[in-house]
Amino acid sequence: MKDRVEIEKLYIFDMDNTILKNPQKEDCERVWLEKFGTKWPYQGVYSKPESLDFNIFNIPTIPHVIEKYNEVKDENNIHNVILTGRLIKLKNEVMNLLNYHNLYFDEYLLNNKGDTLTFKLFEIERLVKEFANVKEIFIYDDRVEHLPRFKELALKLEKERDISIYVYQVTEQGINEIY
Repeated sequence: MKDRVEIEKLYIFDMDNTILKNPQKEDCERVWLEKFGTKWPYQGVYSKPESLDFNIFNIPTIPHVIEKYNEVKDENNIHNVILTGRLIKLKNEVMNLLNYHNLYFDEYLLNNKGDTLTFKLFEIERLVKEFANVKEIFIYDDRVEHLPRFKELALKLEKERDISIYVYQVTEQGINEIY
């Protein structure tokens, strides 16, 4: 167990379409029909446990993010976090899927607050307060609409204490530093 006082860096990874390439609704509909001969039984995807079932769907890792994860995962002074909008009720499915890909984190944060952005902003602020000696935070996410708010939060937190925050957008082509 890492001593929280010694943690100097936080690495925060979103899961869906950041560290893993998750099936979209049309993928679920097509694969479900092929495998079970029936229509996908739901309106949505991300709140459904079946969408995380690697025995049904191909859910590969995203290589350029895994490369970054592998670079830092064994450092002693870091705290690695999965911060996903997936609902807390899906924790077992999330853990099973990440374990299947040999992806292990110090903390797994699943949504229990409502909308994903509000939840993520709250948790990032909580982590900054909890880890008093953190000097750097690295945030990886794919959602374009979230990135400006992450940048706003970074600017606010950097004014409040001596900390550097880096925000990265993950795309299928690579990782782009936003701030």
